[in-house]
Amino acid sequence: MDEIERRFEIKFSDEHRLFLKTITNGGRPTASAPIPTTGYDGEAADLHGVYGINHPAAYYDMAGALELYEKFLPNLIPFGYDACNCQLYIDMVEIPGRIVYVPRDELDFDQASPPIYHVARSISEFLLLSAKMADEFIDED
Repeated sequence: MDEIERRFEIKFSDEHRLFLKTITNGGRPTASAPIPTTGYDGEAADLHGVYGINHPAAYYDMAGALELYEKFLPNLIPFGYDACNCQLYIDMVEIPGRIVYVPRDELDFDQASPPIYHVARSISEFLLLSAKMADEFIDED
């Protein structure tokens, strides 16, 4: 993790470090994980993948995501993506690092920063909100 921070001149939040070390270092959720966006007129799909350090699958590898979205560093650090390849970032401008959503159709690499939509104040809040939304969907069936 330290090597990635040096290479890309970023700093992971303490919570993001803990998440990568204790919850998952990249991969796909085993259950439905809705993304609760605020202010976005469209609809976010479920969380499809989370980036990890040195993950063997290219689509989960943090270094690849950091290279692809390097223009947005160090303020927006890639976290994961939904089934439509819309991106979730850790917004390091907001400590402890809030989760934000960037729809693929609004992503413009010519802009200094992409349009962002609030998801949660932290990774832990995202996990709680997502689980609550998933339970609500299950209850509706």
